[in-house]
Amino acid sequence: QGTSVFVVVTKQILTEQQEQGLCPESEAAFRCRSDRDCRDRSPSSGSGLLTGRCVPYNGTLRTCEIRGWCPPEVDTVDVPIMLEAENFTLFIKNSIRFPLFGFEK
Repeated sequence: QGTSVFVVVTKQILTEQQEQGLCPESEAAFRCRSDRDCRDRSPSSGSGLLTGRCVPYNGTLRTCEIRGWCPPEVDTVDVPIMLEAENFTLFIKNSIRFPLFGFEK
């Protein structure tokens, strides 16, 4: 991010059908056994605000509940990066204008 920066995106993670609401946090760092485990944490997670409740994430795992975009993005998915990007040829076209001097190139 910033000025004078060129970026090639080599990986994309999609989280379909997100809505704002209440849901279990997806990160393993937010595992819990009881509500007390969630109340002792910072009020915000990477995906939303913690509600202080420990809720089922799946059949075997419980995580702290968040208020935010649900379901939270799982960015630990093994998606191969676009290895071809290292062989790209980039043609950068730029222009310059000095309207005060009537110059443009």
